[in-house]
Amino acid sequence: SGYAAPEQYGKAQTTAQTDIYGLGATLQTLLTGKEPLEILAGGASRDCTIPEKLQTLLTRMLEREASERPQSVDEVKQSLQWLKEHSLEQRVKRTLAFTWNFLAHSSLEVFLLVAALLFIYLIFLFTGFSNTPLWIPCLLLMLSAVVCRSAYYLRREVEEAASRLHAKEVLGAVLKRLKGSILYALIPAIFFFYLYINYNIQRPEDLSIGGALFLGGGVLASIIYGLSFFKREISWLLHLVPSWRQAHKHQQVPPLQQHMHKRR
Repeated sequence: SGYAAPEQYGKAQTTAQTDIYGLGATLQTLLTGKEPLEILAGGASRDCTIPEKLQTLLTRMLEREASERPQSVDEVKQSLQWLKEHSLEQRVKRTLAFTWNFLAHSSLEVFLLVAALLFIYLIFLFTGFSNTPLWIPCLLLMLSAVVCRSAYYLRREVEEAASRLHAKEVLGAVLKRLKGSILYALIPAIFFFYLYINYNIQRPEDLSIGGALFLGGGVLASIIYGLSFFKREISWLLHLVPSWRQAHKHQQVPPLQQHMHKRR
């Protein structure tokens, strides 16, 4: 069943304007979950946010006067197509702006991390480490540390979110943890370079790629687990100092009690 335009009540005529009204009412119901009469009586739900320009188009389609609605369905189709293209363009612009703002506000930390990675790469290059069998497992574990940690926290964000995350929120969740992920990625780099320097591993037969992956993965997992365990163990100490300060903080006497003490 469709929605009838105001001019159709008591009449059976169907025109392009009545079809446009019915289409607008259907779209509005799908977007808001409410019937047109419900929206007229109580307004749209606050939880449902319709883009401003799309709301403007729906308002035009639902005008009581047929002459004030779009003249044809093709005009509505063109408007919807324009809104689709424009919304994608704006989404890309917002995402790029968000990324730029994040990098601008974290410029020092990002610069230091990039400089650290570049420094390590130059060390690997000039010491000959990149020509050893340790190079491939080192690179794989560094990438795995970044990807797995980002995926883990992104999954937590999705589980805790009340609704589906938008692209901007997904990017924000990844970027928020990116600095820590890069720091974890430095663990296999330092470990494999230590093996290269101290054990002079130069040939594939000295240590296979599979063995290097197993060894490096075990060290990386052990360090990550150790850090998390250490953080849990000292968490009580971190909460102890603020609690102690709060307990010994002078409590302010309410004005009414001060007045009662003075009278005594």
